[in-house]
Amino acid sequence: MKDETQIWLKYSDENIQSASILLENNLFNPCLQNIQQAVEKSLKAVIIELSLEFRRTHSIRELRKILMES
Repeated sequence: MKDETQIWLKYSDENIQSASILLENNLFNPCLQNIQQAVEKSLKAVIIELSLEFRRTHSIRELRKILMES
């Protein structure tokens, strides 16, 4: 696995851990924000691992499209 991929997956895992703590404290909106971030970072990790080109974006829809078209 590429080093950059591992970095993005680590960031994603940190967001998931944060979301879990927020959920335990009934903080639903920030929990969902962290889950969204985790999904985004996980998609970027896969794109990087597959050596696909992508522009800087926070759009899960756009990242998904890149993967679906590859």
